Amino acid sequence: MKAFDFSSINEIDIWTKDFPPPQTASVYVSQQVTTAAVVAVTDMLCPRFVDVEGAVLLETNIKAEIVQSWKERFQGDMRAVEAMINQERVWDLFPSEGEGAQAALEVVAERMSITWKAAAETQFPDRTFTCTVTTDEDGPNVTITTDV
Repeated sequence: MKAFDFSSINEIDIWTKDFPPPQTASVYVSQQVTTAAVVAVTDMLCPRFVDVEGAVLLETNIKAEIVQSWKERFQGDMRAVEAMINQERVWDLFPSEGEGAQAALEVVAERMSITWKAAAETQFPDRTFTCTVTTDEDGPNVTITTDV
């Protein structure tokens, strides 16, 4: 896992100037982040998965008509359906600006892939998963699929 200096994000760097060192992510969260925000982020980092016709899908991304549409498009290939439904653009989840934002989102994506895989394997212990991080012009994306 990549090391990351959380003070490289401009907003955090400004905040740390008001407090004596050392400042840590834990101190920042305890002073700046609400319980509701932590619960919401935790839900994104450690999501619930459900089995739909043999495919393990992110519960928050399931809509019957979308699953059916992808199933028809991929001619019943449920692994391909998983790859389409089980992907998130990290930028969409955590919009960020300023210096250090791209590097921070890449670290978030890497860590998100670790927690997604752990969550899926905990919820479906009889299956194994591959979780990948790819980067395009919109930033990092996280995708999880069931291993064949």
